[in-house]
Formats: sequence, structure tokens, C-alpha cells
Amino acid sequence: KLQFLYFIEMKGKSRAEQCMRTDSEIGKRRRHESAVSLRIRTRNEIVNTRRMQPLVDGNGVSSPLLALEDTELFEKLPQVCSALGGEDRSSVAVALRCVQKLLMSDTVSNDKMVEAGICVLLVHCTQGDPSTSTEAASCLGILSEDEKYSSHLLGIGCVQSLLPMLQRSPSEAEQALWTLASLGSVAITAREVMLQSDVLKYLCNVISLHPPQPILRNAVWLLSSLTTVPQYAGCILENTLDLLSGLLYETDEEILVDCCWCLANLTDYGPAEISKVSCHAGHKITKRLADLLSSALVPTIAPILRVFGNMASGPVADVDYLISLDVLPMMCYLLAHQKKATRREVCWALSNIMAGPKQHIQQCIEANLIPPLVLSLQVYEAEVKKEAVWAVCNCTKFATPHQINYLVLHGVVVPLIDLLRSRDKQLLLIVLEGMRYILEANMVTGNKLEGLQQVPSLIIENGGIELLEALLEGQTDLINAAATSIIETLEKGDDGVGIAEVVPAMSGQFQF
Repeated sequence: KLQFLYFIEMKGKSRAEQCMRTDSEIGKRRRHESAVSLRIRTRNEIVNTRRMQPLVDGNGVSSPLLALEDTELFEKLPQVCSALGGEDRSSVAVALRCVQKLLMSDTVSNDKMVEAGICVLLVHCTQGDPSTSTEAASCLGILSEDEKYSSHLLGIGCVQSLLPMLQRSPSEAEQALWTLASLGSVAITAREVMLQSDVLKYLCNVISLHPPQPILRNAVWLLSSLTTVPQYAGCILENTLDLLSGLLYETDEEILVDCCWCLANLTDYGPAEISKVSCHAGHKITKRLADLLSSALVPTIAPILRVFGNMASGPVADVDYLISLDVLPMMCYLLAHQKKATRREVCWALSNIMAGPKQHIQQCIEANLIPPLVLSLQVYEAEVKKEAVWAVCNCTKFATPHQINYLVLHGVVVPLIDLLRSRDKQLLLIVLEGMRYILEANMVTGNKLEGLQQVPSLIIENGGIELLEALLEGQTDLINAAATSIIETLEKGDDGVGIAEVVPAMSGQFQF
């Protein structure tokens, strides 16, 4: 999390740097885990279905080993391991199905399986016959779902053994991609190893050949994991941006969602990556994302909002184009979305848009975004409230006095006063900064605008003075200075002393 010293650290940086927020990593991990758990459940269903099918040897005789209870089968593990290292394909196939059954068992610990050396044998089997290599990759996929086995799998060359399978039969490619994606989803070191092993070359080749849907799903899922490795962001963009642009027109929901998360992850890294995505092929990606957002395909909403929020921290011309696609009315609609995460992302995106020039703020006003934003300041959900505070207070900093007056007329002052009770030091600084700019706008206009002239009395009547005075004790120097300045401004409000005599001492201390 950002500390309250964020305001000092941001001093002198560009608007784009100031608007880029680092707390997105927490949300990104949460979304990532949700996607992984969904995929694992799907794979378990497939594996369990295959376990129910009787395995027959070359003579058409069902294998008796699979009829054993799991604990009894585990006692036969030395025999199974011996068969895995043999040359007889029928025996290897039976042994692989036994291993698969044990790995899926609730009564046999996978730790014991790994200690018995099963992983090395499975890696060896991936280099054999297509049918056995697919089964071996499936077994490795089961182990890859648990992060504690990732280091062991990487150490025995699991990644390097799976990559050549991407160029073999469709069944081998599908299973190898699944295992690589599963492994990459739980361990960042696995993603780094894959990228160092030139996985992008294999992956781009697979995607460009327009493979069957199951293969493409796994390929894009793997790519979405790889995009979370910062040091390879430039390389991934260079090699995959054209492919991602095309994948946005796929009709499969899983492919679309993972593609959107690829772009969301890549635009998280900074201005260079944002610019490449935003300007690609004449803003083709931006326009397609806007179309998808308007379609209200729920799983794509969060990553698209993340991309747009990052784009909003870029050059004014790019933000102008983004707004021209009518994304602001869509965001107004999404501020009433039932999902907290969606409303949080909308507020975050708007906080970047409202940190821009006055015309962007005016366009937000005309899109009727202010009333739902003010309402978001009053919700119980801390994450949504905090992002709404950023949006509103960015607006007070960059808006004209008349635009700030519009905020006041729509009830922004009382929620800000209530937020002075917060124990979050960063949030307190943001709120105090917003109140300062509101008071400053009132002084600049000579106390003549209907809304702004009511601000001092609103603060006093709603217990603002008492809350400000409470901040003078036990808080940081920055909070003390901000609260003191506002109190002094309110006390001098009617005696002709302008805020310009009070505020300059604070200028530069609190920067967004």
C-alpha cells in the first residue's frame, strides 16, 4: 500500500506518473487467483471423467490395478514406477493412469508421490509416444496446480520437456499448454523460466496457426500469466500485440477475457506500454475494447476498465480519443453495478480522467458522473469509497471554480467532512487536499457562487471544525499542517483576508 509520504514522492513528477497507482497489484492477484481456481475445477472434471473409463491393455483386457482402492494402489507404487521407466507402451499407459488416479486421490498424499521420484519419470514420459506423453503432461498438470511443487518441477526440467510438445499433435499441444499455464499461474518463477526458455516463440506460433478452440484457450491463458512478468513486458508487447488485437474479435468468452487481462497487465507497467496499446493500428484495440464494454460481457468489464484507467493517465490526445468512444456514459451506468470490484475500477479510471485538463472534467459532468460519484463517497465499501475520493479530489484540483461549484451543489462537502473520521492517513490527506481546493475556489470567486458560498457554514454545521481540531493531535506533520490551514482559512473567511495568504505555505506539500 502507498504510505502518506506518497504525496512528497510524487512532487515534481508528470501527471501520468502521478496518476499511475501502485495498489492495483492487490486486485490483480485476487482476480488472477479467481481465474486459476475456475480452470482447475474444469480440469478436475475432465480428469475424473477419464478415471471412470476402464483402461485396457493391448489385448483388450481391463487393467486390474485400477480396480484397487487408492491406498492399495499406492502400495504398488514401486511396480508402477518400474513400468513408467520401461519400454512397453501398454504398461506405461497403465502406469500413467495409476499415477493419475493416485494424484487425484483424497487418501494418498501427493508429497509421498513426489518423494518417490514420480516427477522425474513423468518428465521422461513426455518425450515418448504421443498417447503417453499426453497422459504424463496431464499428471504433471495436476501437480502444477500446487505452488509447493513448482520449484521441484522447474528443477527437473519440466518446462523444457513440455515446450516441444507444443509443436506436436493437437492433443499433446493442448495438454502441454494446460500444464504450462497452470504452473505459470501459481509461480512467478515458473513464468520467468518459461520466458527465458523462449516460450513466446512457441506460443506465438501456436496462436498464429488458428488452432482448435481448446488449444487457443490454453494458449491465451498461458499468455495472460506471462504478461505479469514486468521485465519482459516490452518483449511480450512486441511479439504479441498484433495477435492480441486479432484475438479481441474471437467469440469464445474465455479467450476474450484472458486477452483483455493480457492488455490490462501490459498497460499496468507504464507510459511506454500504454502508448503502444493505445495507438496500435490507429487505436484499433481501444475501439474494440469500447465495443466490448458496451456489450456488457461481465467477465471482460474489469480488465477493460483497467486498460482504460491506465490509458487515461497518458497523453491528452489519447484520452480525448477514449472519451470520444462514449466510454463516460458507460462508466456512469457501471457506477451502479452490483459488483463492488466493478464500481471500484470505474472510480479508479475516473480518478485518472479527472486528473486531466478542464475539458475532460466538463465531459464527466455532462455525462452525469458527479451524482453517482458523490454517492460512492457514502458507501460502506472502503475500496470503492477510497477510489471515489481520489476521483472527486482530483477534480477539485484541476477543475474551474464553476465546476467545483457544481460538485458542491451535488452534495460533495458533507461526505468529505464525514471522511475526516478515517484512520487512513493517505485518505485523510486526499480529503484535506480536496477541501482546501474547494475553499480556495470560493475565495477566488469572491464568495459569489451559490454553492461555494455555503461551504464554510456546511463545514461548521456538520462538525467539521471539531473533526479538523481532532486531527491536530497524534497525526503526521503533513496532516497537522493541512488541518491547521483549513481551520485558519475558515476563521478568516469573513474578514477580508484571502486564502492566498494562508494556502501558499502548503503549496507543493500535497501533490497528487
